[in-house]
Amino acid sequence: MIPRKAVVEGYRFRPNTTALEAQQIGLAVVRGAVGDEVLLDKDGSPVLNTVRYVDEGRISVDTAHDFARTKSVARGIAARYYMHRNFFVSDPDAFCISKQTIAVKGEFPKPLTQSEAETSIVLAAVSGGMFEIGDDLPALGAEPERLALVTNQDLLHMPN
Repeated sequence: MIPRKAVVEGYRFRPNTTALEAQQIGLAVVRGAVGDEVLLDKDGSPVLNTVRYVDEGRISVDTAHDFARTKSVARGIAARYYMHRNFFVSDPDAFCISKQTIAVKGEFPKPLTQSEAETSIVLAAVSGGMFEIGDDLPALGAEPERLALVTNQDLLHMPN
């Protein structure tokens, strides 16, 4: 599979325009067309190139339903805390706290332990930004100790 990239060098309508410049031109056109009433979300592109054009911005790669992946992006999410509300609303990607697993390339990761679930949700709260859950909510209801994490008032107020 060829990885997709948001910004790729190539030939442009405007000669001598870099990929980053082309992205900004495109975002300016989109922002101008939709106005300020529409929330634009940056996902999968250079982090700071989209500042002043987007309202929300992904500050990490996908976390997935795998704690190893979440652990690998933790430093980046924590390091980008300063971006929240200075450049856009930070989007650390959805946290996952259930025991649910999703196959990746035909293999299932091991289910999250309670400690890993707690770490995942705290990491999202530390970002200061969007607080979105990536679990199957009806299935999560069958796991009261996990469900309690999403109603924990200390965690819910942490971004404040």
